[in-house]
Amino acid sequence: MRVNFNWTEKALRFLLLGFAFSLPLSIALSEGFAYAGLVVWLLHVFSRREFSWTRCPYFWPMILFSGLAVLSAFRGLHPDVCFDKVDRLSLLTLVFMIVTVFGGDAGPRWSRRSALVFMFMAGTTVLGLYDAVRVPVEVFFQGVALFDAGNMRDPQMYLVGICLLSAVWLAGDASLRRWPLVVATLSNVLGLTLHFKRGAWISCLTVVAVMSLLAGRKKALLILPLVVVVLVAAPQTRERLGMLSSEWSRVAGGRYALWSRVAPALITEHPFGIGYAGTTQEDFEGYGVRIQEGLNHVHNNVLQVAVEMGPAGLLTWLVWMGMAFWLLLKPVLQDRKKIDWVLLGAWGGFCGLLLNGLVEYNFGDSEILMLICLLLGLSSLPLRRIDFDKKIDEAWTRLRSQ
Repeated sequence: MRVNFNWTEKALRFLLLGFAFSLPLSIALSEGFAYAGLVVWLLHVFSRREFSWTRCPYFWPMILFSGLAVLSAFRGLHPDVCFDKVDRLSLLTLVFMIVTVFGGDAGPRWSRRSALVFMFMAGTTVLGLYDAVRVPVEVFFQGVALFDAGNMRDPQMYLVGICLLSAVWLAGDASLRRWPLVVATLSNVLGLTLHFKRGAWISCLTVVAVMSLLAGRKKALLILPLVVVVLVAAPQTRERLGMLSSEWSRVAGGRYALWSRVAPALITEHPFGIGYAGTTQEDFEGYGVRIQEGLNHVHNNVLQVAVEMGPAGLLTWLVWMGMAFWLLLKPVLQDRKKIDWVLLGAWGGFCGLLLNGLVEYNFGDSEILMLICLLLGLSSLPLRRIDFDKKIDEAWTRLRSQ
């Protein structure tokens, strides 16, 4: 008995919208939506029997990367550690799910790609409002140090949220109400500031500046120096920036020590990789560097992928990320007069994550992996899904009639 196509499509769309909203707020909730969506998506695909796996431009890079990850887990140093985390690769199907039920800017409102984006921005806005209360309470009433009140995950959500909101402002879409955008922008900027993460700050300012140039809004660049001045005016910001020097010590266990000593040594000793998500603190010891308690990565996406999966895994990952960079940017460059704010914002957010990934291993976090999949899904969407599906239906009908 065939599952009703309309039911599965609507259910999958609902789950993906819930996923986009909850992603900044809760990993448990967002993963729940994602895995429930995976089940519904499989029902949808096998019921209709018309889904082409290669509709997604990232199909082969993702398949190859996943295969290499599983292979590295089998032959790695710590298979038990690897296989405890390798299941997260199933989250890559989020890209396929988005391609299946969302389209361009045509069709019903909740089937448009912008619906996913607005739900995500709503989630980061709620998170920002929550942090605006949580951080002062923890600092002033619970005695928590300001730097310890933040974390590594939330600033990257704010980073992408700010890029998407900046794209809306740069595009100047008159159909959107201004006051919700103002509230969302202030909430995201405040949230990013309160977490005091230097990499996220610098990445965000850099990509927003480039986005302004791509959109031909050079005057928007005048706002960025003002933002920098306001940030630097805070003593806590100057203190945080002053701590950068500790990262360049070759023996103090900072990032430079990890990049110049630990990572090269591990890559040389294990040319085929230690195993996907399989590095431990013990693997980093014995190289004359003090290792932070509990540290299990080298604070850099490129080096960490090379350490875990060897040159084949690294090359596949670089091709995959390079494709995403170009597929998000290409439509923006093709039509500079009419800005596609969804793709411009998604490109900025993606680049921000890559830049931050130079000083953080963010690709290894399930939340950030899901966030990247959301952005990749946006870049995979045909501009008019309705016409695209019609062509598939016609081709399938002709095939069955033969």
